[in-house]
Amino acid sequence: MCDTGFTGVACQMSAEEKEEFKQIRKTAILAAKEEQARGKLQSPEAQKDFVASFLADNDDEADIDPEVINELAESQADYAAQMVEKLRRKRNGETLSDDEDID
Repeated sequence: MCDTGFTGVACQMSAEEKEEFKQIRKTAILAAKEEQARGKLQSPEAQKDFVASFLADNDDEADIDPEVINELAESQADYAAQMVEKLRRKRNGETLSDDEDID
């Protein structure tokens, strides 16, 4: 149980800080989704780093809002679907101009 005015797994944030942190994460996911919608996919390594930036080093400290988790999961599903499609086109020799980032 946290002292009055604090929240989070480690009771280290005020309610306002936690809401601000949630909005920052949602904005990052939205920016990634917009890039994906334009066909600009990150490399798998960069995508892994992006997801890791949302996770704590220790699972006991993970304190991600359920709304953010849902958006992150949706973003990852979109990324995977687009990557599969790009790889299918590459295999079939049907590359598009935005497929240049796939090696």
